[in-house]
Parts: sequence; structure tokens; C-alpha cells
Amino acid sequence: MYTLNDQIAVDFIGRYENLHDDLAAVSERLKLRLAPLVETKGDIREDKRSYRTVLDSTARAHIERIFANELRAFKDSW
Repeated sequence: MYTLNDQIAVDFIGRYENLHDDLAAVSERLKLRLAPLVETKGDIREDKRSYRTVLDSTARAHIERIFANELRAFKDSW
């Protein structure tokens, strides 16, 4: 949860693609010492195809509807 009344209510949103760096930045800012992340799922997924080739137009429309706020808020970071 990071919104109130559909408005972003936090001052930082990390990205999974930058998880280690973003957690380090939050840790430094909050003066916290975080335990290191353990990578446990590295190569579990056998199907390595991009979601773009896996999702059909119906699935894509469903995801776009559910995450419309996020897609709008972060459109410039894609």
C-alpha cells in the first residue's frame, strides 16, 4: 500500500529491477542496517519467454485494467 485516495503517499518507491540498490538507499536514508537479501529463485522458471509473447490481448487488457493507476504513475519510467 503506497497510496491514499489514489494519490501516491510515500516519498520513495523502489523497483524490483533495482532491488539491491533501492534497499540500500532506503537503509541509508532511514539509518537502518538491513540483512542481506538471499537470492533463492534465480533459475526456477523454466519458461524464459518474455511476458509480451506469452500474454494474449485479453490477458493484457485485464492486467492493464487492474494496474491502470500504476501504469499511469510510472509511465515515464518504462
